[in-house]
Amino acid sequence: MIIDVPTPDEFHDAGVNQLYLAWKITMDAHDAWSIGVGASGDAEATDDYWRSVQPALSNAYSLIQQAMELGLKGRIARVSPYLLLGDPADWSPKAAKGATSFGELPSLEASKLVAVHNSVVDPPLDPSFNTFWTAVRKDRNRIMHSAPRVTFTAGEVTRTILMAANALFAETSWVDRLFAMEGESKFAIFGLDDHVYSAVVGQVACAIEFLTPAEAIDLFGFNPRQHAYLCPACFE
Repeated sequence: MIIDVPTPDEFHDAGVNQLYLAWKITMDAHDAWSIGVGASGDAEATDDYWRSVQPALSNAYSLIQQAMELGLKGRIARVSPYLLLGDPADWSPKAAKGATSFGELPSLEASKLVAVHNSVVDPPLDPSFNTFWTAVRKDRNRIMHSAPRVTFTAGEVTRTILMAANALFAETSWVDRLFAMEGESKFAIFGLDDHVYSAVVGQVACAIEFLTPAEAIDLFGFNPRQHAYLCPACFE
C-alpha cells in the first residue's frame, strides 16, 4: 500500500513558494547593490559586487527549476499522482507487502515531465514552453556540476521567474501573489505590515526595468512607453 500520496495543491503551493523564494533572493541582491552604490558612491565596485552574489543568484535560479518541476507535477497529479512514479519494476517490494510512503518510491525523471503532461493534461503546454523548460533545466544542471560555471544577472533571474510564473502558475497574477506572500511574511505576522504595498510596488518597478516593452506588457500588462503618473491615493 502506498501512503502519504501528495495532493495536486501541495505540489502547486510548494512550487509557488520556491518561486517566491527565488524572487526574494534576487530582489534582495538588487536592493543591496542599489543601497551600496548609493551610500558609497562607488559605482566601480559593481562588477565585484555581482561576482560576490553569484552563489545567491545561482541558488535562486535552481529554485526556479524546482518550482517549475513541482508545478508540472501538480498538473499531472490532478489526473493521477501515480503517473509521477517511475517504472513499477523499480518499486520497492515493501510497497506490495506493507505501507510505503510515496516519497520512497522512484519518481518520474524531470526530462519526461513535459511529455507526460502533454499526454494527459488538456490543454497541453505550448511548444515554446518545452524549449524554455529545457534551457532552464540545462543551466540548473550546469550549476549543480559547476562545469562550466554559469554567471547570472538579477535581470536574467527575474525574467526567468516571471516567465515560469506566467507559464505554470498564471491562475493568479504575480503581482497579486506578491501582495499575498508579503502579507504573510515574518514581519506581517508581528503586525508590521505597513511595508507590504510599497515593497511590492518597488519590486514590480524594479522587475519592469529588466524587461523589454513587449515583455512588460505581456507579463505585467504595463506599457513602459506610456507616461506613468504617481497616484496620490496609492502614495498616501
